[in-house]
Amino acid sequence: MQGEIALVTGAAGGLGLPVVKRLAAQGAVVVATDISASGITEAKRSTDRFELGAAQGTAAGNGTVYWRELDVADEAAVNEVFDWIAAELGACSILVNNAIKPCAIPHSFIDTGLEQWRSDYSIIVEGAVSCSRAALRQMVAAGRGSIVNISSVNAVGFYGHPPYSAAKAALLSLTRSIAVQYAPQGIRCNAIVPGTIKTPAWAEQVAANPQTFEILRQWYPSGDVAEPEQIAELALFLTSEQSRAVNGASLVADGGLTAGNLAMSRFVEGVPDPA
Repeated sequence: MQGEIALVTGAAGGLGLPVVKRLAAQGAVVVATDISASGITEAKRSTDRFELGAAQGTAAGNGTVYWRELDVADEAAVNEVFDWIAAELGACSILVNNAIKPCAIPHSFIDTGLEQWRSDYSIIVEGAVSCSRAALRQMVAAGRGSIVNISSVNAVGFYGHPPYSAAKAALLSLTRSIAVQYAPQGIRCNAIVPGTIKTPAWAEQVAANPQTFEILRQWYPSGDVAEPEQIAELALFLTSEQSRAVNGASLVADGGLTAGNLAMSRFVEGVPDPA
């Protein structure tokens, strides 16, 4: 990752921060963005070593992290950050579209107003579009780049949260569009499709039921839900040279959830429920 300049959205969150750390640990210069000033203050403490390392010129492999407050739904603000990158750091070569809203306990479909749909769409889809357009201008000029969109199993099957699910499904279409259109310019675009991840985005559900993750585990053939660091490793892979043959792909990381129904298969095969 030496020489790579990356921007990560939703970087102060439970998944974004491990992505920032993995990229920086491999030597990338990372612009970590988030809408939450307090979240940035907290997250910054765990990335200070990268900033210090760069300032003191320590060994290769230790990148740099710059924190910037950013609302991805504000296109002008997005363009301003990318202009700063071009002026101060060079062309952006990696973009990880990760920004979301916390997944609150959803209302029923008929009780979910358009304001919720618009909010999820503006952050997840329009935010990714604005960031991708700004990044692509720099990537096309440089003749190289990699974009990773963090989607969800909700994009390929229904597991609750209709507005969130629809927005994450749109990300998969966006991924294919960019991958096909910009492959001739040396640019790749892929998506990660994770299942449940143990992040603070589940805070409201966990507050309502501290056993939330334990209950969710029973639906996963692997018997567990993912740690953020596991998904961060996939983001690192998709932005690296090791994945240069991968383009327009949706990399599913869900412990087997979308492969089939574990409870139903046990019933059909006459296997007693271990619970």
